[in-house]
This record gives sequence, C-alpha cells and structure tokens, in this order.
Amino acid sequence: EPGKYPNEFQGRIEELIYLGDHIRTRASVCGRNDFIVKIPNATHHAVLQEGDVVKFGWSVEDCRALDVFEGA
Repeated sequence: EPGKYPNEFQGRIEELIYLGDHIRTRASVCGRNDFIVKIPNATHHAVLQEGDVVKFGWSVEDCRALDVFEGA
C-alpha cells in the first residue's frame, strides 16, 4: 500500500542471512549498501532473494538510527 508508512524507499537486496527466528537483510537504499533490516522468519512474509528490488517502509517508532563514530 503506497503511503502506508511515513518512511518509504526502494532498495535492492544485497545479502540474506538466516538466523533462526529472523532473516538479517542487507540492502542498498538511498545510495548506501549498508542498510540492515531484521525480518521475522514467518510464513506470511514474502520470499526474498538477493538482487530483488523491493520497497522498504517503516513507522518512526520502529526505527533506530545510530550516531556515526567520530573519525569513521
């Protein structure tokens, strides 16, 4: 549903790592290839493959942004 979330961006799946209860997904989003998403490992989620182009969306309260380390 377009417009469902206040933050929506298109990205490309770069890496998928199965970690039991979730899948760690690294994607290229907004010109960066280090966008990390934790997706619950549930049957109702879409099946993703490396190289897929998908839309990412999230609510403000579901996002955690970290400060850049000085000198990084």
